[in-house]
Amino acid sequence: MLKSKAMTPGSIVSLRILNGDELIARLLDSTAESVTLTNPMVVAVSEEGAGAIPWFALGDASVVNIKMTHVYSMVPAKLDAAEEYTKNMARIESNV
Repeated sequence: MLKSKAMTPGSIVSLRILNGDELIARLLDSTAESVTLTNPMVVAVSEEGAGAIPWFALGDASVVNIKMTHVYSMVPAKLDAAEEYTKNMARIESNV
């Protein structure tokens, strides 16, 4: 039997939304109707490899609510991706 990592508030999660974007963010809350995230970043691929950029380039996306009808799938983020996300958020917060 496979063990699955729980997605509880505070977890770093990866979401695939219906437009094809893959997001990584910290989970604040999840209900049958919506998911609430903090500081979502979208996975982007460039010549240097994969990375993440803020999902909202010009808006305050510190807290984002997404309707579950727009979420294709949500899973716990891989450990290395979660660690990188956490480092990036710490770097961003220290520059504010």
